[in-house]
Amino acid sequence: MEISKEIKTNFLNNKNMAMVNLMYTANWFRDLNKNILKKYNLLPQHYNVLRIVKGKYPDASCPSDIKSVMLDKGPDITRLIDKLVSMGYIERCLNQSNRRSMDIRISDKGTHVLKEMTQLMEAVRDQHFGLSEEEALTLSQLLDKARL
Repeated sequence: MEISKEIKTNFLNNKNMAMVNLMYTANWFRDLNKNILKKYNLLPQHYNVLRIVKGKYPDASCPSDIKSVMLDKGPDITRLIDKLVSMGYIERCLNQSNRRSMDIRISDKGTHVLKEMTQLMEAVRDQHFGLSEEEALTLSQLLDKARL
């Protein structure tokens, strides 16, 4: 359904409509995955941290590196990491070369849970993301251009 009909409004111009549509669609996809994350008692930001740490494995990550590449840079990285440590999904230890820094690594349990969640989220995406590979590339390029 067109965004103007979905939210029952008229837009001043196409740029305004595109911006609202972008935010609405991002929230729509976030909400599709909400039940998956809820099953694991996690937020989207926790999932993002797990993906980042897994991407660096077997190398360690540090909190500032994780924060710098997060999709949502607002949340407190320390609290996100604390929860993931308490759940056994990541491990934290002092960096041997810089005692003021922490090394963060994904645990076997975290790897397993991340794989499960990713498979479920990919199934949701495949069901609801109605774009071809070529259209998805075009959309991604347009989004990159919009951030210039």
